[in-house]
Amino acid sequence: MRRICLFLLGFCFLACTNAHAAIPSTGIIVIVNKDIITVNDVNQRIRLANLSMGKPAMDPIPNEMRKKIIQGMIDECLQLQVAKLKKIVIKDADVERALEDLAKDNKISLSEMLKMLKANGISKQTMMTRLKAQISWARYIREMYGPLVRISDKDVDAALTAAKEEKPEQLPPEYMNITLCQAIFPIKPDSPEEMMMLYGPRIEEVHQIKGCAPFLKAARESGAKVDENRVVRLGQLPDALKEMVQKTKAGTCMQPVMTPDGLVLTMVCSKIMPKAPQQQPLTRDTAFNVVEQRELGKRAAQEMAKLQTAAYIEWKDSDKKAAQKMAKLQTAAFMKQEESGKRPEQELQN
Repeated sequence: MRRICLFLLGFCFLACTNAHAAIPSTGIIVIVNKDIITVNDVNQRIRLANLSMGKPAMDPIPNEMRKKIIQGMIDECLQLQVAKLKKIVIKDADVERALEDLAKDNKISLSEMLKMLKANGISKQTMMTRLKAQISWARYIREMYGPLVRISDKDVDAALTAAKEEKPEQLPPEYMNITLCQAIFPIKPDSPEEMMMLYGPRIEEVHQIKGCAPFLKAARESGAKVDENRVVRLGQLPDALKEMVQKTKAGTCMQPVMTPDGLVLTMVCSKIMPKAPQQQPLTRDTAFNVVEQRELGKRAAQEMAKLQTAAYIEWKDSDKKAAQKMAKLQTAAFMKQEESGKRPEQELQN
């Protein structure tokens, strides 16, 4: 009998490591003028970022990504503060509508989205705060700079030409839909030799089969439990399993894996990359809007750099080095801009 190669792998399909379970939920990460960002706030944003990338909410993230998430939360604090200073009022109903639109974009109901977020440790308030900051900032930038933006016919023509020359958008590999089937055989490393002798040839035979339907049929006939036709996105899988799936051709089995439930054979039934949403052809009106948003985006970046430089931002403990590096970048960006007159960011600390 050919020897079956067993690899010890502590997960099956979507099992994930709760890397943040031991992190306390209280405590301040950073003070932004008079507002604070807590450990719990950051943890929820990390989970939200993971979900948006198609990964399990509790997956660990690189330190650089964590720093970017916290910096984004600091920016949101500043956006809400400057909007309040300019008496820009965003009603809860407006934020609720934006939340409903977000659910529609993801092709689920609002209640389903909130239930999913809650199950992953993300509160509705986290989403409301994020959306409110986005709406407030957009309104602030438009009120401050909208009248100053001038767009010519030449600008619109250039946008239309650029749109025609753009290549179709390609989705990243993480969006690939993977259909998996599993056969679980009732043997473990400490199983008696008789069991190994009995199931060894069966496992080898099933492992060599090509195609999902024959695999399931042979697995059942061999006495294995089966879990059939589970569809997941590649990005949802743990990194180790993702790498194994990527290396396995559709219609073939991965190497056997020993789990607490028994020896598992996984068949990669299919790999299908969904089509990216098709962009509607630009009209002159939509091209005008594209150019306008681009110009307002430039003004927004300049305004944010000024707000960051003028703000009182106090980081705590391990985040101080990251803060010092970020402060240098912000100062460098600010020094490139021309300052004229008293700006709203100068009033934030008053």
